[in-house]
Amino acid sequence: MVGEITAERVRLGAELRDLRLRHYPSGSALARRLGWGQPKLSKLERGAQLPTEADLDVWVAATSGDVADRDALAALLADARASYRAWGDAWRTPAGIVDVQRGIAAEEKRASMICEYQPAMLPGLVQTPAYARALLASPGGAALFSGSERDVEGLVVERVRRQELLYDRDKRIRVLLGEAALHTRFGDGEVMAGQWDRLLALSGVASVEMGVLPFERPHPLIPVSGFSIIDDRAAIVESLAGEQTLTAPADIASFTAAFEAGMASAVTGDELRDLVRRVADGLRPG
Repeated sequence: MVGEITAERVRLGAELRDLRLRHYPSGSALARRLGWGQPKLSKLERGAQLPTEADLDVWVAATSGDVADRDALAALLADARASYRAWGDAWRTPAGIVDVQRGIAAEEKRASMICEYQPAMLPGLVQTPAYARALLASPGGAALFSGSERDVEGLVVERVRRQELLYDRDKRIRVLLGEAALHTRFGDGEVMAGQWDRLLALSGVASVEMGVLPFERPHPLIPVSGFSIIDDRAAIVESLAGEQTLTAPADIASFTAAFEAGMASAVTGDELRDLVRRVADGLRPG
């Protein structure tokens, strides 16, 4: 349940409180230092409210200043964020949707392997800035949550920044697409041309494994929604309203098996590049 004070939230709050007590005997003293109201600090320490990445930055800077403390708190925050996150909550909070992207980036930075499946659109890790803006400008994008242009631009910037990990040779990034994802258009022909070129370029990156499930082959997955798998720690299922994070080993194993079945049926390498070029040639104007 969204907002439920879970054991993970309580654990994070307790760690924040312990860190604060080492340097400030009262919560009001730290609140004044940070320019916060006392109620916010109290909610964070009780687990009634989750901190943002920025909140953790200033909390640690005002207390120990220790990077190890910041990393430990970030790990606890990731655990506390598990279960369900509603996009509406993130969009309604100032800079909240941007902070979501930063949180995703932090989790991906910790990972050795990331698997992404999308049946009918391209995942954030491979989107060009123009494609991402066009997607968010669609009626089912930011407008659905009354998102501001500033938040959209901040989200695009953070999404592009996340893509730096595609070139990290110590990581394995696996992307599985339904062919429909190549045909679904966001933006004009120029936007899509740039996106297709981006896919072709990424198909040659050493740390990236990409596959597409062509229309003419039986689809091994039920394409109801996209999902991602972070190492063997979590499977994340996204919907129009939010995302659910599953951490039970059985759930992760089920999504991993589905992903592997999809990759086994997908075209890759030269076949994938030929398919992308055929789609691009068929949809380019003129």
